[in-house]
Amino acid sequence: MAELMNQLKSLRLSIAKEENKEAYQVFNNSSLEEMCEQRPSDEKGFFNIKGVGPVKRDKYAERFLSVINKDLDIKPKPIPKEIQLNEEQEECYKKATQTNNNVFLTGSPGTGKSYTLKKIISSFIGSNRKIGVTSTTGCSAILIGARTIHSYLKLGISDKTPEQLHYNVKKYPMVLKTLEELETLVIEEISMLSDDKFDTISKYLSLVRNNKEPFGGLQIIMVGDFCQLPPVVGDFCFKSEEWKRLNPDIMNLTTLVRQEGDLVFQNILERARFGNITDDDVSFLRICKRQKGKLYTSLRATNAQANAINTKELNKLLSQKVEVKTYVNTLEKKKITLCVGCKVMVNWNVSLEEQIVNGTTGMVTKINKESVEIRLTNDDRKVSIEFVNITDEITQKVMGRILPLQLSWATTIHKSQGSTIDLLEVDLGLSIFAEGQAYVAMSRARDLKSLALLNIEKGSFRVNQDVKEFYQ
Repeated sequence: MAELMNQLKSLRLSIAKEENKEAYQVFNNSSLEEMCEQRPSDEKGFFNIKGVGPVKRDKYAERFLSVINKDLDIKPKPIPKEIQLNEEQEECYKKATQTNNNVFLTGSPGTGKSYTLKKIISSFIGSNRKIGVTSTTGCSAILIGARTIHSYLKLGISDKTPEQLHYNVKKYPMVLKTLEELETLVIEEISMLSDDKFDTISKYLSLVRNNKEPFGGLQIIMVGDFCQLPPVVGDFCFKSEEWKRLNPDIMNLTTLVRQEGDLVFQNILERARFGNITDDDVSFLRICKRQKGKLYTSLRATNAQANAINTKELNKLLSQKVEVKTYVNTLEKKKITLCVGCKVMVNWNVSLEEQIVNGTTGMVTKINKESVEIRLTNDDRKVSIEFVNITDEITQKVMGRILPLQLSWATTIHKSQGSTIDLLEVDLGLSIFAEGQAYVAMSRARDLKSLALLNIEKGSFRVNQDVKEFYQ
């Protein structure tokens, strides 16, 4: 702590000299001591430090956070070298690490995509290659020790042109320097990145790096499965112009590597992935029923279906005359009514370090005026979820604030993509209407024991024709 305090004092003195003022006018010792104790990891945490107002946050957060987080475990973790790869994984590994080729690593669940990626990242770290490891979702970012691509590239929450993004990133000199010196960019869950966003990021990085090649000449390593649902807005990114220019080597893993107990389920998923599920598969899956006394998350095809379940369960609690609070999302003019006992899901990346991200679930244990305490499903921790101010990255104007929670007795299949659900209930019958929807829903389950099917029809398993042709 003493060493960090000295580093913060040194930075404070440097800023004071730049601005021709006394050191205490930047921050007093009390503020620096609180930074050492609290170790804020983002601008929200920094803003909570005593003596930090909106002006000082905007002026100093980037520089002070870089010092505070320097010794925290926020970088990709090296993976032990003894990880053994099979033949096709090894081919992908060599393609990524021994050439400068762009690579798309794909395959069905259980083929070791994340396993192979970890070995690739470990090699890059061992050779001191300058890499950025990102994901399109907070949940998968945790698994590979990464940051979301929006956070890493400073993309903001609203759509911006490459030129606007380039202008905005100049406010973050350390980020700009990192992107200029970067050699490889890893993007996990690439299927959730739209064609338009893919083009925008590529052109933005070309401006940052003053290089007209796709992504400014970076080596791009992408991981994902296009047999899942397309992005919420736009089309699959493999249909974009910049994908064609990037021309990545497609490495499709096919060998199942998970433990033997999962092989039956993994083989069914492999057939479901391309719409080749059999009558025998359907008959076998009909035995997956709900276990008594277990609390399942129900996946539904539409928002209307999910909302009906959430409303029904909420009304059960409200009928018990419990304390209730209604929280207003001023950004989208929406409200959420909560009470103790509500099953909820976090819908914002609150803290990657604490693993409270988009998709984290829990049970409400306490409601306050400005926050909600929840007990997390996976580890029983109690955490406080507070309002988040949403600001425009360019103007810094606060656009609104949200309490990043939603009811989660049920959620939609689309919103579940990229997550793994401990106990999953889903209807794979006539309610399925989109290509890839049934495959995505079923592949959210950990195994057959954690899967409960309300209904299943063979015709529900359809695949997008463009995706099928892409993989042929």
